[in-house]
Amino acid sequence: MNKLKMHTPDMTDKNIERIAALFPNVITEIKDDSGVARKAVDFDLLKQVLSKEIVEGDDERYRLDWPGKKAALLKANMPLTKTLRPCREESVNFDATGNLYIEGDNFEVLKVLQESYLGKVKMIYIDPPYNTGNDFIYKDNFAVDSEQWKVVSGEYDEEGGKLFRNTDSNGRFHSDWLSMMYERLVVARDLLKDDGVIFISIDDNEVHNLRKICDEVFGEENFVAEMVWERAYSPKNDAKYISNSHDYILMYTRHIESFQIGRLPRTEEANARYLNPDNDPRGVWKTSDLSAKRYTPADRYPITTPSGRVVEPPTGRSWSLSAKAFAERLADNRIWFGIDGNSVPQMKRFLSELRHEGMAPQSILFYKAVGHSQEGAQEVTKLLESGAFDGPKPLRLLNRLLILANTQSNDIILDFFSGSATTAHAVMQLNAEEVDSDKLPTNRSQLITNHSPLSTKKGNRKFIMVQLPEKTDENSEAYKAGYKTIADIGKERIRRAGKKVVSEKWEVISMEEKIRCGCRELPREVGSEQWTVGSKELTTNHSQLTTKTNGGSDYGCKELPRADCMAKGNGSGQGSLFDSQKTSKGGTVQPVGPNTAGSGFNPVKHSGGASTEFNQGVSAIYGDSKGLKSGTGDSTASLRESRIPCRYGHFGSDATLTGDRENAVCSFKNTVHCPLTTKHSIDIGFRVYKTDESNMKDVFYHPAKLDQEQLAFVESNIKEDRTPEDLLTQVILDLGLELSLPIETKKIGKNTVFIVQTNALVACFDNDIDFKIVDTIAGLKPFKVVFKDASFKDDKDRINVEERFKRLSPETRVTVI
Repeated sequence: MNKLKMHTPDMTDKNIERIAALFPNVITEIKDDSGVARKAVDFDLLKQVLSKEIVEGDDERYRLDWPGKKAALLKANMPLTKTLRPCREESVNFDATGNLYIEGDNFEVLKVLQESYLGKVKMIYIDPPYNTGNDFIYKDNFAVDSEQWKVVSGEYDEEGGKLFRNTDSNGRFHSDWLSMMYERLVVARDLLKDDGVIFISIDDNEVHNLRKICDEVFGEENFVAEMVWERAYSPKNDAKYISNSHDYILMYTRHIESFQIGRLPRTEEANARYLNPDNDPRGVWKTSDLSAKRYTPADRYPITTPSGRVVEPPTGRSWSLSAKAFAERLADNRIWFGIDGNSVPQMKRFLSELRHEGMAPQSILFYKAVGHSQEGAQEVTKLLESGAFDGPKPLRLLNRLLILANTQSNDIILDFFSGSATTAHAVMQLNAEEVDSDKLPTNRSQLITNHSPLSTKKGNRKFIMVQLPEKTDENSEAYKAGYKTIADIGKERIRRAGKKVVSEKWEVISMEEKIRCGCRELPREVGSEQWTVGSKELTTNHSQLTTKTNGGSDYGCKELPRADCMAKGNGSGQGSLFDSQKTSKGGTVQPVGPNTAGSGFNPVKHSGGASTEFNQGVSAIYGDSKGLKSGTGDSTASLRESRIPCRYGHFGSDATLTGDRENAVCSFKNTVHCPLTTKHSIDIGFRVYKTDESNMKDVFYHPAKLDQEQLAFVESNIKEDRTPEDLLTQVILDLGLELSLPIETKKIGKNTVFIVQTNALVACFDNDIDFKIVDTIAGLKPFKVVFKDASFKDDKDRINVEERFKRLSPETRVTVI
């Protein structure tokens, strides 16, 4: 039985294999420190293979070098034995959410996520330390806590005295920062999708060095823009020379050929520039230059204006159209020579033909459009009721970047310097803007689910926030407000921002308003995160309900008169239960025949009953009438609830009415699936994980260090303080599965079993596993199964388990830890 490796991949070995596949002749063998032979690359031979000339030495070439660069690259490729441990108590909606908040050194987190999110991230935004001389530089050994590290690094002495900061007087001022960024970007690049994009905020101190690093890591050809953000809305009068009012945002893609920029919505101001001086029936238009920067001899020809003047393209340029294409445009009245017919020709671009395209974004981000730093600070202060964080970016800026990245629903957005978690807030806000009942399809054939128009694939982006739990200053407002670390600030902001996004989006529904779902009045719970109406489906994902104005008619539902809304309910051919009750008084309702569950529908005898308000109970059922098996109690209202459709005669699928008909109900009644309601569902939860050392003892990775006698005393290779959920998390990461996948916990016999993503993975970490549970798990036909090595008494049991899976589920991969 195979064992999982339980550490991050060794990228050096992977890179050697890639080179070997392309150039097998450059692979050789060397002996490591322990004398074991391993594959290696003959770099001198590789240089020659990749050169058309004889390579004799290390010639000078244009590149950015600094002390520590090679060590940073080596570190980026080395494996780690770190893991993540779930923290349910700090999470929001842990079981249902697809969002992640991870505490720890971001380099370690990126390495841990490397296989699970390889090529899956659509957008990365980071706002790293700017290296101004006062920045806290991320430490690359988070195995010790931050206080120990300050001593180890020489930053503080044991009494807490300040010894060292990365100031510009430090000889390695730039080198330390460059190494820190380089190793993280090397790992982060592999997480991007082919059409993925990364944005990096930076200022004047390191923008030029950062640009060179990114050219090397992402490829100069994948550079998109160096945007300038107008950070300040007013000058600083105490500036010594010039008041610095801007920051930069670098933008690179994984593969420029695969990337399509997101265009901005058209504005009234932009549309106002379109005019119609010639009364063209196609509407308003604007001109564009007809000449092209390139020079093509065939496209350089004379054009005669209506006034008789002959014009040619400017020197070194040609027309953007061939002579034939120009003649066609001219005949279609798409060429403009000016009001007097004497100007250089220009192309007419009609607004009616451009509305769907949007506007091309500009490289300057003005604060009027995307906000300024003061706005970002105000947003955090208002939300957290204290000035808890310095220098947060405004939401409007992150919203603009999400648009430029062309993010779509289900895309993953990563921020591994998350700070106050503005990125997470912006993702939830953009999702909320897309989830709009007015945009839902009205044709039932267009519906995404099998039930109703309530689900939509819009507004479902997922975020991954990563933040070092750096301690806040004890004299700061944040610390006094209870935020002991930067991570505490980020998590609380997401909690409050989620509630704020939901409340702002659907504040149009007044507090006193009641929502009608089917036949039943459903009051809104004031002040709660969601509305609950007796259905479990309404207690998850912070669902919101609004009444459909069309009364459900677009979904095949026809409103029935109140008196007849029960007519389809009993199916007995004896008339309407409601009718019988409203014409009698003091009577009862009881079944005719045995009416046992599963025996099919039996007629109900109507012996009277009094009618009161709609859908309210009117009389008691005889005690001996419990054979109805309605499962809802002993009242007439309960009987009706178990038999009737919703007020609009909607039962759901026909399958609902087969078999035990006395329990037939509208499958959508009182749920978010009722066609009369619209569900606004935004994922405002997040799973919290924290970095830690591996769950496995050292013996798991280095069994050769112990002799047989010592191994006999090792009862388990798993650390004693680790929980089954800890183990499951590391297994998920080791197998390259996403941490956001749904996890179901089942009790099978005496054992606890985890089922991940509908049998993609089934795991059981109990000590005693019998063959019955093995057979049950095999019956699920999972893709992968993981047990503890200590779950089996001996090798005979392990072999027996493998054989049972080969027989019952041959496609299942069985492994142990």
